[in-house]
Amino acid sequence: MNAKKTIRMAAMLAMTALCLTSCINERVTNYRMSFSPDLIETCDVTVIYRGENGIEMTESVTDTLWEKSFTNDTLPLIFGLDYKIQPKQGVKPAKEQLDLQAKYYFELKRDKQILFSSGSDSLIYEQVRASRLDSVIQEEAKRHAGPFYFTAKKDGVWDMQ
Repeated sequence: MNAKKTIRMAAMLAMTALCLTSCINERVTNYRMSFSPDLIETCDVTVIYRGENGIEMTESVTDTLWEKSFTNDTLPLIFGLDYKIQPKQGVKPAKEQLDLQAKYYFELKRDKQILFSSGSDSLIYEQVRASRLDSVIQEEAKRHAGPFYFTAKKDGVWDMQ
């Protein structure tokens, strides 16, 4: 009889431990930016984002897709995404019309539930004459209001910085 009770108790403890470890309250921040091939070919692209513990990170982008994920279990949590684009020096576009697109998406999740998300379909002009590349990028820099960072004080409470 004691062996049965011991087995039941061990099973209950194992199930409790499993439930507790599956509900840890980890917050995962996922960042994704995509860039048109013409933009990557003709411009230097830098992504600025908040990584673990809200530390600002900067990374040059050389591919059409950039993604990062971070896990953080502390609050307050600062997260967000920004970019900088400059025409490459000495690069002559191979085409007359350039497709200059940048798209972003980021989300904050807790235990697989999305708590916050933000995104944009196109941040820059879609079709640009190659001769206007420099002026279009300068216009975009003036319009660009970033960076946008958010602070999660507790789940469901956000401040924009």
